[in-house]
Amino acid sequence: CDKKLLIGTTVSMILTIDLKRKDESAIQVVAVSHSRDASGLTTSPTGKNYFLTTSSDCTLKRWQISPPMLLQSAHLGIKSICVCLSPDENLAAVGHVRGRFTVWDLGHPDAFTRGREGPMPRCLLKNTYRSEDIADIKFSPNGRFLAVASREQTIDVYDVPYDFNRLGVCRGHSAAVLHVDFTVDSKFLRSSCAASEVLYWDIPGCSQRSRGRDLKD
Repeated sequence: CDKKLLIGTTVSMILTIDLKRKDESAIQVVAVSHSRDASGLTTSPTGKNYFLTTSSDCTLKRWQISPPMLLQSAHLGIKSICVCLSPDENLAAVGHVRGRFTVWDLGHPDAFTRGREGPMPRCLLKNTYRSEDIADIKFSPNGRFLAVASREQTIDVYDVPYDFNRLGVCRGHSAAVLHVDFTVDSKFLRSSCAASEVLYWDIPGCSQRSRGRDLKD
């Protein structure tokens, strides 16, 4: 008899415990996942071997792609919808229900090597300016700005180096804003909404561009 105990947990983990061993190696993780829908996902901006997910189970997780394994998990205390990474990969911004977003110091991905734990996630900012769900959140490619799209038909733009001071608000959509993304030079923002509108904005001024074709290369 192998004398191994198979355990399923309430946080969607499957473990085995070797009853013949007395040290930490007796516990092995067989499988782990989110316990509810995982609506947010972002990959490494530099193509490193990991990605982040967030879920309505209130957790943020870092996963290794190959071989697949969980590297890091943090309980955020509130249901999450979307997530993005800063260009230097040290910060993760998470959009939540009820207008909240948070910013977390996860530690640089190079700190996570096989057999060594990385630093514990640390919350740097909790913002409760809006009341409707945050649908999308993005850092600009230069790391200077953070765009936060809400179902209030607005996009708030924050100044990252200056303690995430709010620089302005992009207003003009006739329905909930669903997606945002920056141009490569971080000077303009594109957004789409539930009414199938695609709008363009000057950053950081937050003024609307009347013609998207003006931004062509």
